[in-house]
Amino acid sequence: MTAYEYLIEMVGKHDSDECLIWPFQKDRDGYGRVTLPISLGSGHIKVASHRLAFKIIHGRWPEPCGLHTCDNPSCFNPQHIWEGNNRDNQTDKVEKGRQVKGSEQPESKLDEDVVLKIREEYSTGTVSMRTIAEKYNVTKVAIRLAIRGIRNWKHVNNAVSVEDVPRSHKTHCYRGHHLSKENCYIYGKTRQCKQCTAIRAKKRVKWDAARLQK
Repeated sequence: MTAYEYLIEMVGKHDSDECLIWPFQKDRDGYGRVTLPISLGSGHIKVASHRLAFKIIHGRWPEPCGLHTCDNPSCFNPQHIWEGNNRDNQTDKVEKGRQVKGSEQPESKLDEDVVLKIREEYSTGTVSMRTIAEKYNVTKVAIRLAIRGIRNWKHVNNAVSVEDVPRSHKTHCYRGHHLSKENCYIYGKTRQCKQCTAIRAKKRVKWDAARLQK
C-alpha cells in the first residue's frame, strides 16, 4: 500500500475527533508529505497530507492555507483542518500562546531581564536608543521594539511609551555630542545639536556636488 492509498483509506474510515498522525515522510516542520498518483513532466507532485485530506472530504483544496485546530502539524484528520491565511494562523498562535516569544527566538540577542534593564536605562531620558543599541550590539529597531513592548516582547510587562520619556533631560545626542546650551539650537521644547547639524550640512553639500557631476 502506498502512502497515498493509506491516506485515502484512513480518511474514509476514521470517524473520531482524535488526531490522525502521518506515519510516512514529513517535512522539517512536521507536516506530512504524500506523492500524488500523477506526474507533471518528469517529476512527481507532492502535497501536504492534511491539505489532501481536506480535499478528499470537501472536494477542493483549502484556500489559501489549511490550518490545524489541534496544533499538530503531523495530523491529517480532516475534522481538524480549517481554511485561513497566514494572518489567521499567526492570530491563532497568539490566542493559544504558541508563538515563539522573546529569548525563545533562535536569533535573539536579548532576553527578558536585559529588556527590563534597557527600558530602565531609556526611561531616564539621558541615553538614546542608538547608544543602547551599540551597547548591546543590536539594531536600533530591535531596541525600539524591546522598549515599547512590540512583537516578540509583548509578554514583558512595563513597556515604555517613547513619547513619555523626558527627552529634554538627555545630556548627549545620539552621536554622543554634549547637549550644552552652547551646542544646541532651541526650537520651543526641542533641542537640536549644532555639531550634528553641521555634519548633515556637509553631507548635503557633498551629495549635491555629486549630483551635479553626473
